[in-house]
Amino acid sequence: MALSALDTNGYVEILRGGARDVAIRGALAASGTRLVVLMPVIAELLQGARRGVEERRIVQRFVEPLPANRRIAATPAEWAATGAQVAAMLRAGHDPQELARRSFWLDVHVGQLCRARGITLLTDDADHARIARHVRHRTAPLPT
Repeated sequence: MALSALDTNGYVEILRGGARDVAIRGALAASGTRLVVLMPVIAELLQGARRGVEERRIVQRFVEPLPANRRIAATPAEWAATGAQVAAMLRAGHDPQELARRSFWLDVHVGQLCRARGITLLTDDADHARIARHVRHRTAPLPT
C-alpha cells in the first residue's frame, strides 16, 4: 500500500476547519493510501502552538491515534543523509541564505525522509518544488 504524509500546511488547514479540512480528510479517506505522520512535521507544527492546550491537542489528534510504526522519525543514517543533501545543494549553487533558514532546512529533511521511505508528501509549500529537484522526493498538492 502506498504511503502518504501531510506537510505542516495540511495539518494547519485541518486545525482551521472549514471546507479545506473536509476536502483533505475526505481525499485521504478515499485515496487508498496509508497515512503516516512525519515527526519532523509534528515538531514544526508544535512550534506554532501558543498554549500548552494547543500542544496537547495536536499530539492527541495527529500522533496518538496512529500506531508507532506509522509515526516516522529519522534514523541516524537519514539525519546524516539530510546533512549531505544540504551540502550537495550548496555545492550545486542553491541559495545559502535560504538553506540557512531553519524552516527550509527542515523541509529538506522532510523531503529526504520521504524519499528514503517511499512516502508521498501532500503539500502546498512551494519550497518543496525547489527541494524536489535535488532530493527527488514525491509530492502531491493538498486536496482543495
